[in-house]
Amino acid sequence: MSNLTDRAAYLRGLADGMGLDKEKNENKLVLEMLNLLDEMAQKINELDEDVGEMEAYVEDLDADLADIEDALFGDDDECDCCD
Repeated sequence: MSNLTDRAAYLRGLADGMGLDKEKNENKLVLEMLNLLDEMAQKINELDEDVGEMEAYVEDLDADLADIEDALFGDDDECDCCD
């Protein structure tokens, strides 16, 4: 996701290089849109990191649950009752 923040920074650099006059209404709009884009890219990056952490946590829970199931019910391959 850092690609989004990189692209937002690139657009910010383009705008800075153009020397946009912050007092012109049309430039105010573009600059505010760039601010919003920066914030959105950062938030998406944070959310992506959070999702990665949650995926790891869920995988750990799944492994723990599998261990508990094995301890309580045994291995399904050993069951003769369903033949």
